[in-house]
Amino acid sequence: MELNRKSRWVKAFFWSLGIIDKFTNHEYYSQRQKYESGTDLCHLIRVIFVYMPLVFLLHLSLFAAGVLFCLVLPIIWFGIKGYFIILGVVAGLIVSVILFGGVLVLFNKIIEKIKGSTRTEKSESVEEDSKNLSVIKLWLQAKKDKICPIVVFRNSSEAAQ
Repeated sequence: MELNRKSRWVKAFFWSLGIIDKFTNHEYYSQRQKYESGTDLCHLIRVIFVYMPLVFLLHLSLFAAGVLFCLVLPIIWFGIKGYFIILGVVAGLIVSVILFGGVLVLFNKIIEKIKGSTRTEKSESVEEDSKNLSVIKLWLQAKKDKICPIVVFRNSSEAAQ
């Protein structure tokens, strides 16, 4: 099986490998170099849907512990009234940043719509989505057969040859 290097699956695979490399602190050996030419389908799915979410869950649990620590400690130090004043200021700043970002995204979409570039992007994404579904179907078939096919990563010019 061949996948284009610019497909969502290959990008997600290498992005997940990068996250795992940062998590395991691989300075001497990079997983990316090992899988530059390809991997098997089961490993590709496992990295994207198992290993990377586990790393995210660990980071999320550490972040949640830090947030809880930051919520409980100020109440102990400043009391409940001072805590809500500080919380209101921080929440106001966060809301203003989110609103500003939303306005920028909306403005960008309006400009793209005026240029008319969204029509071509939608037709390309429909083709890409149908290819993405075939990867899931191939993986399900491989799990039934208990044989995972090799996935080769190719550039679009190499695949045409």
